[in-house]
Amino acid sequence: MHSFSDDALVALQRHRWQGNVRELQNVVERAVLLGKHDKVGVEDLPLALAAAAPLSASPAAGRTLKQALEAPERQIILEVAR
Repeated sequence: MHSFSDDALVALQRHRWQGNVRELQNVVERAVLLGKHDKVGVEDLPLALAAAAPLSASPAAGRTLKQALEAPERQIILEVAR
């Protein structure tokens, strides 16, 4: 079963869903399918939504530079592939 991190939920709530419920459904399905963990995080959301997430004290704390850059790199690749 998948769940959402608090930051991801805040980002989803702050976004103006111009495309109606289908847009929300597509974002959630994509995050669940492409996410690497059971909990959907901000890094699994499109960049426009991730920007609306609250800033944590240190988002890369405890991670290497390579690990911290994986999600943004994956996001860019997915957006270019569209």
